[in-house]
Amino acid sequence: MAQIMNTLKRVYTDDGAIVKHLCWLILAAIGGMLSTNHPGSIAVSILFWLIMTIYTFGYNSIIMHNRFEEEGKPLGSISILPEFDTLPFKIFLRAFPLIVVWIIYTLLLNLAIIIPIIGLIFCLIVIPFIAFVQVAYSKGFKTEGLYNLAILAKFIRLFWKSAIWWWFKLFLLGLVILAFLAAICIPLGVLDFTSMMITGEIPSSLGIISIVIQYISFVLGFVNAYGLADIYLKNWDSSSY
Repeated sequence: MAQIMNTLKRVYTDDGAIVKHLCWLILAAIGGMLSTNHPGSIAVSILFWLIMTIYTFGYNSIIMHNRFEEEGKPLGSISILPEFDTLPFKIFLRAFPLIVVWIIYTLLLNLAIIIPIIGLIFCLIVIPFIAFVQVAYSKGFKTEGLYNLAILAKFIRLFWKSAIWWWFKLFLLGLVILAFLAAICIPLGVLDFTSMMITGEIPSSLGIISIVIQYISFVLGFVNAYGLADIYLKNWDSSSY
């Protein structure tokens, strides 16, 4: 857990972090407002989150790349969070063919779910490691060798213990944060589930909470990106698949 907390600390203390976090909070707020059930807002909301997904992919890829770049240099010499510019879009576009191929691979692998229990377990174990395709791409923003489905087996072999333990700790941190929010909101009546069940009305305060949760998901995504790159850097070798 110390590694996660240290990464989280750097995410908030690196140069320019306050401005960057403010930008992400504003984006979360815009997404929250667009996601309200007003007529005509659904299409705009879908478009907004599609653009955000594209941008976040590129942004997190730069975070991963920064982890590779800071190796051997003084800690803190390179900021974890990149600047807000058009580079994340360019990184996504460069990786677009690779993304399409791995979406197809993911759909094919998900067919295993038709096998009761075993198929589900297979998907839960294998699918998460596709994230390391993005990590490998982010190292030098090159796609050579990453179209081979067999590389997934190598990711699992090399990163199994480290990745599972990392994701477990990140999951626990997420639960702690949600529990903390609930502990604050429920006593204050912000989350009055009984009232919502009786009246069927969703209070406006719930929209604020959803914005906060969305912002937190952005931050945890940054931490996860840095952590996966760290795992890759420390455990990768040039052996065959």
